[in-house]
Amino acid sequence: MSGIVYEDRSIIVYHKPPGLAVQTSRAGEADLEHELKCHVAKEAPGEKIFIGVVHRLDQPVEGLLVFAKSPKAQAELGRQAAVKDEAGGMVKEYIAGVYGALEPPEGRLEDHIIAGGKGISARIGSPGEAGAKASALSYSELGRSEETQLLRIRLESGRHHQIRLQLSSRGCPILGDRRYGSDAAKAYAEAHSIRNIQLKAVHLSFRHPDDGRMMDFRLEETFQTT
Repeated sequence: MSGIVYEDRSIIVYHKPPGLAVQTSRAGEADLEHELKCHVAKEAPGEKIFIGVVHRLDQPVEGLLVFAKSPKAQAELGRQAAVKDEAGGMVKEYIAGVYGALEPPEGRLEDHIIAGGKGISARIGSPGEAGAKASALSYSELGRSEETQLLRIRLESGRHHQIRLQLSSRGCPILGDRRYGSDAAKAYAEAHSIRNIQLKAVHLSFRHPDDGRMMDFRLEETFQTT
């Protein structure tokens, strides 16, 4: 199956293209969970099929994901995904092309995010506000032009639209982001033929749920930003 980076009896690591949903409730719309179930069923006819979602990427976003092929593997990977300590947790890194520039060029963003519902954007809330969850990421600059900046992002939490919202709230929306982008960022993207959101999950590492060995996967850190 195209997109599979690694597979064994317990996990599948997949390079998701932009535009494909991880899961969907819309009738007739393809999603990655269903495609992987069909793949496993074809490879092992007659066996019980299980595909467990461990973490997600927004539908427009490209990048690496790991799926579990058993409830036990899903539980262990989920535990790692919830751990903030890098030594014992799952590492998820992204690159993001933004309009504007974060200053200083290296730092950490902390917010309380309130998730949106279907068709509703997430928003920054206040500590103690109903539904507000602590959210954090660290970033470092990889390069910049006169109007744009390329960032490496490491997630410390996994909130709804977290990277997109936190960067946009600092006046640095991700290029190609139709939901959280500013008018200026959208105009720049249009002028430079940027069609897809410039956010890509390029690095994923975790310990194998069966034997604890370190698994490390990386994608090429490129996309159009200018």
